[in-house]
Amino acid sequence: MSLSARVLDGLRRHWAVQAIPRADLNRSEGIVNERLAKRLVGDGFEFPPEESRTDDALLGRVALAYRIALIEGLDALSTDSAEDQELRERASAGAYCAFGILRLLPPPEDTFARVFHVFEISALACIGERWTDLSQWFMENERALQSPDVDSQPWDRRLLYTIFDCWIRIFRKDGREDLSEIESSIAGLRRDQNSHEGRFLGIGAQTANRSNAFRLAAFYHWARATELLAMYLARGYPPTILTEVDGHFKFGIRTAGASGDRQLEMTLRCLHPAARIIGRKLTLVNKAFD
Repeated sequence: MSLSARVLDGLRRHWAVQAIPRADLNRSEGIVNERLAKRLVGDGFEFPPEESRTDDALLGRVALAYRIALIEGLDALSTDSAEDQELRERASAGAYCAFGILRLLPPPEDTFARVFHVFEISALACIGERWTDLSQWFMENERALQSPDVDSQPWDRRLLYTIFDCWIRIFRKDGREDLSEIESSIAGLRRDQNSHEGRFLGIGAQTANRSNAFRLAAFYHWARATELLAMYLARGYPPTILTEVDGHFKFGIRTAGASGDRQLEMTLRCLHPAARIIGRKLTLVNKAFD
């Protein structure tokens, strides 16, 4: 995807982007270009010295503005209404530009934060249609893609880390065997549910347990949506399965919101349009061969 002048102008007129001085926007673009050039040519050329602490803070502010533009259009990205076309385009442009910045920042060292960072940057690339750049980022950050060990983890982390491994396989697109592994992984979670769920919900006060119950419901819907998407990608039919994926994401987003886990809710909101885009691409390929 390349941004047209019209779409880019619409993004720049978004209130969050306009709140950043034009000089800072131009400086951020220069920093991104410099860092990309350094990756390409290594130490072969001299670049002007930079204040990395100041520059990283600037990049963070600009990336946040682009993400706000994306967030405001997430609901539009999850529908096909012609009335929302401009909002969808601006949201996609926000994802495109946010990914361009975040790809240059190192992934967090903390396992939990790293998992959500990979979810976010992958969803941004998907929504912004930067597939080649995402593949490159995957190659450059293999350590960040490693699935955390689920042994001795509480049930919610076991769910999260297993789903993380599944989505790495979806984004990586490394063949049908990868997709079959997803179905096996989700089936394994279903087998483990009885032996782990009760113990997890039995810990803590009643209010916390209510929140945890909603969180588990969100994870279960997310896991089922992941399984269904993998099944469709592996088989190419039936297209109605994507409607089920939509439904599970919507229920997952709703229950994540009810749990009060905003990070989980936002991750699901970003992955929902990403799943639609991935499924739609296969549907278009299938139609071309009908």
